[in-house]
Amino acid sequence: MSFTASLQFCRFYVAESSNKNNSKDITPVVIYPNADLSKSRILADNLNTICVYRWVNKINGDIYVGSSTNLRVRLYTYYSLGSLSQSSRIIDRALLKYGYSNFSFEILEYCTKENVIEREQYYIDFFKPVYNIVEKAGSTLGYKHTDLPRRGWSGRRARSSPPGLIKATLRS
Repeated sequence: MSFTASLQFCRFYVAESSNKNNSKDITPVVIYPNADLSKSRILADNLNTICVYRWVNKINGDIYVGSSTNLRVRLYTYYSLGSLSQSSRIIDRALLKYGYSNFSFEILEYCTKENVIEREQYYIDFFKPVYNIVEKAGSTLGYKHTDLPRRGWSGRRARSSPPGLIKATLRS
């Protein structure tokens, strides 16, 4: 039996009750309860999807809220172990630590390019997610890099040679 989602039958906005203190009052548009077992379905369903999404750690309840104008491309980075192992983002570290099977992946709302950041901000304000580093959607403004990434950047600058030096070395 094959399941194919048809957008004509999906809600485009999330349902919520008046109790803003309980995150269980938000009903996602689509829920993939096991991000490991559902990987191929998640990728297949979300080509060119513009939405706000949420990762939920099923062990401790911590969440991450994000948005994308092409969800499949974003998901490929989440499912790339090489990319995750190089990252210092909290959500990436949590996915590695707990494993995909201990996370659910949810689409909170389908959006347009014009309103996706605004809607992401709404959910960040609503959930106050633990895995989000900054409180402002679509920005790393206010994020203070740790010493580790900063040392890596300075090392790259020190190793890079000025173009004139490269040319002189090649000529000799």
